[in-house]
Amino acid sequence: MSNYDHIQTEDENGNTRHTSTSEPSFKAVSLGGGPPVTEVLGVEPPDGKIYADDGNTYSDPSAAESAASEYLVFGAGSFDTLQVNTADLSVWGMGNATVIDPGFGYGIDVDAAGVSIRNLRIDSPSSAVDLSGGDLTLENLNITSGQQGVWSTGSVTVRHCVFEATGYYGLNLRGPDNLVEWCRFRDGITQGAVRTTDNDNIVANCRIDGPGEDALLMSGNNDIIQGNRISNAGWDGIDVQGSDQIVALNRVSGSGASNINSGTNTTLSGNLTG
Repeated sequence: MSNYDHIQTEDENGNTRHTSTSEPSFKAVSLGGGPPVTEVLGVEPPDGKIYADDGNTYSDPSAAESAASEYLVFGAGSFDTLQVNTADLSVWGMGNATVIDPGFGYGIDVDAAGVSIRNLRIDSPSSAVDLSGGDLTLENLNITSGQQGVWSTGSVTVRHCVFEATGYYGLNLRGPDNLVEWCRFRDGITQGAVRTTDNDNIVANCRIDGPGEDALLMSGNNDIIQGNRISNAGWDGIDVQGSDQIVALNRVSGSGASNINSGTNTTLSGNLTG
């Protein structure tokens, strides 16, 4: 449903073209699968279609991405891999009704900076999201994957996401300056919830239940780990291997090895264990 007047036609390939008779406006929309969205384009594509900012709807994610310059809005339905090559592109879905479900390969492969992905589900046999450098924002996603939930060599902001079952790590973050907050990692994470290898990361206010290995494995320096609830990790609840970290106000219990294994010059404050 659009909040602006348009004329609709369809080409020979089944792609729908919308010719606007007035400028689109933005409004608040609440979508399923996450907290309410406060800023989203006021359009809802038909099931199985993707609306691009060129005014057309598409069935194929690659065609839609090639046509877009600012945003894509996915309707309800199941879609193949989305390859993002457009910088600063915003991708929206209809909550759990929008599923990226490729038969092979990544769910979403990002090769551009400034991209944001919000309000959809990804079920992928490989990594759900792959980021090659740059920066990326992920919000209100539900992720299941055969390998990594998110593999990144860039900088990622992850908020209000649910990781249900991954073959390796929920988040395998190889770049610096990552922010992970208000996420849920359920039973079924084969290795750990979050692994970082570079510096200056923050993991805060997450709930992590029953990962197979270390819940949080932080190998860089100058990280902040705060306010997390971690239970029943197969190995350590929090494993800090770098230096000059802050580990504060976490509740960690039931770990197979240490609840908190601190590194060098780590500040520990207000944690509850056992």
